[in-house]
Amino acid sequence: MNLVTPIITEDKQHHNYKSLLKDDLPTLTKIQEWADGFPDRDNKFVREFQETFNSSFWEIYLYKLFKTLNFDVKWDNPSPDFDLSSQGLDFIIEAATSNHAINSQPEWEREISNDKYEYYISNMNKINEFSIIRHANTLFSKHKRYNDYYSTLKHVTRKPFVVALGSYEIPFFFFFYDRAIMALLYNHYINEEVFTKEPNKYPFGPPSEKLDFVQKENGSEIELGLFLNDSMREVSAVIFNPLATTSKIKCKANRSNGTHSHMWYCNDNTMHQTINTEELIEDGLFVFHNPFAKYPLPIEIFKNKRIRQVNYDIETGELLHYFENNHLAQRTNFNMSYKK
Repeated sequence: MNLVTPIITEDKQHHNYKSLLKDDLPTLTKIQEWADGFPDRDNKFVREFQETFNSSFWEIYLYKLFKTLNFDVKWDNPSPDFDLSSQGLDFIIEAATSNHAINSQPEWEREISNDKYEYYISNMNKINEFSIIRHANTLFSKHKRYNDYYSTLKHVTRKPFVVALGSYEIPFFFFFYDRAIMALLYNHYINEEVFTKEPNKYPFGPPSEKLDFVQKENGSEIELGLFLNDSMREVSAVIFNPLATTSKIKCKANRSNGTHSHMWYCNDNTMHQTINTEELIEDGLFVFHNPFAKYPLPIEIFKNKRIRQVNYDIETGELLHYFENNHLAQRTNFNMSYKK
């Protein structure tokens, strides 16, 4: 499966693929290496990678992640996306992406200017609400697909069913960490907008809130806290990584073509920065567990120093967090180019 060589005309190529092909062939080649052994089961994966990019890149990232975690991947059936086993447990993972809405700005249109920066700082809540709605649409769609079809498949029944959600719905999606997805799944929202406007009112940092619902443009409401009742018990967990981008490939120690910084979230609720730290494939990954799941996904399956897992205690109402210390919250890349 050759992802690098174009098989479609330039006018049909996705912006991200076209950009890598033109300006960053080493990164595109590395993606090809990640995909080694990944089967093109429907004979259209290469075209989709070059034409729509993000959903295909997300699947390749997940495949590389699962191999790194030593999961056994079985390809006997055409769907769902990943039939896996680890530590004696068989489980299913379906890949999905949240994409921009019709007439909204796609993620690759990133104008960096003072005005644009000020807009994002002043409208964090509006932006996060948009992401919540896009994530909800994706999860509802996959939940329905499970009930209508996947649950009828012999190799899927009686196994944990996990949705791996890739976030590509807005420009700079990789700066917003867990804000939207935590609100959607657990009705837990960190309001950084009010903190940014009046930091003196919040000496202990941005406040957490219960939004309860968000309203779509058509006036309909999406109730938040999908994992706080059994309405989505068929979904055992949600995997999420807003930092699963092509920039992950560039973050090697002692890189010669630039520098990068990382912001790490610590389990004492503080953050710290490092420069030119080697980034691992699992860095930035969340696993959000559904306490009402019909077939729960054990914490042990994704137990890893750099993976952050979240669950909810039904009896105490407490959010539970599982990770050792550092979880990647943000990265910034600075590339260097030399003109002769």
